[in-house]
Amino acid sequence: VTARAPRCSLDAARRAGDVETGGLRYASDSLDTLACYPADGLPSLLLLRQPEAGDTVLLGAPDILYNDRLDNQGNASLALQ
Repeated sequence: VTARAPRCSLDAARRAGDVETGGLRYASDSLDTLACYPADGLPSLLLLRQPEAGDTVLLGAPDILYNDRLDNQGNASLALQ
């Protein structure tokens, strides 16, 4: 887990800027996904758009949610959006 730039068009990620991400990385062939915070070519945040059921966000690591890390980088911003 390390600070990474969003490198995507997701507004919440762009507002948060760099956050401490890593861990699991994801791949999707769906056209209804947004991939952010890449590490080794794969995103560690994946937004699955599901207009009827609500969106799902996959985080590769829970570290941005820990109290002792909320004030690092843009962690709190991304976690609360």
